[in-house]
Amino acid sequence: MNPIGAGNPGITFDSVANDFVAWPNQGNSVYTLTPDLNNHRLTCQKMTFAWRIAPNSSHANNLPNTTYGTYGRFKYFPALDVFVLVNDWNVPAYILRLR
Repeated sequence: MNPIGAGNPGITFDSVANDFVAWPNQGNSVYTLTPDLNNHRLTCQKMTFAWRIAPNSSHANNLPNTTYGTYGRFKYFPALDVFVLVNDWNVPAYILRLR
């Protein structure tokens, strides 16, 4: 079973670690996907934090947060070595630092 789910997770490339990092639209975990070029596969590692990374992905019609999908709103900024998540236009951005 896919640990990230089918809810359109946020996924971005970490150019410092040469990994892909995915946030599954909810909760306090991210997944690092490390390419194994010799075996043509990805190794997946779950990283769980004591705090919630951000509320679930964007909401609609003033309803509680839902898992409508993160799409391109989760990005890595190598100059700052941080991941940034923007859930909605009227919600502050969230910053995640893995190192």
